[in-house]
Amino acid sequence: DIVLMMWGLLLSISMKLQQLIDFASPKVIEVGMTFMIALAVPIVILGDRWYMGRVQGVVDPSGAVGRSLSDIWLVMSLNMVTCVSHTVLPIRWCTLWPVEVLMALCYPLLTNILGSPEGLLEADLPVSLLLAALVAISALGKRGSEDA
Repeated sequence: DIVLMMWGLLLSISMKLQQLIDFASPKVIEVGMTFMIALAVPIVILGDRWYMGRVQGVVDPSGAVGRSLSDIWLVMSLNMVTCVSHTVLPIRWCTLWPVEVLMALCYPLLTNILGSPEGLLEADLPVSLLLAALVAISALGKRGSEDA
């Protein structure tokens, strides 16, 4: 429910932003869009049953839900936010760097602070490296498309 409320809030902000487009410069719009992308990250995290449970203080969210949970939803959602922000949205690379840093650090910080539903500490490093590589490749692709 909280995830839907947060998405609704973001939608309301984006509609208000659309009304301001005529009055705002392209740089202001880019910064606003980058801020909204950065706000999507906590929404994605709170949409994951494991991490939402851990934030609420549940020791084993898998037991509370009654089924095994995995990091796949979170990792693929972070992947989607990265890909959309770098391929679909008309934002320059130099404006997106805060999102890139956030995406690269988000998953390793979460798994070290809150733990992982898989419980495999040795699996967190390879997944973190792969996610960071995806972000780096997306950033290089975005930068390369600006030069063309």
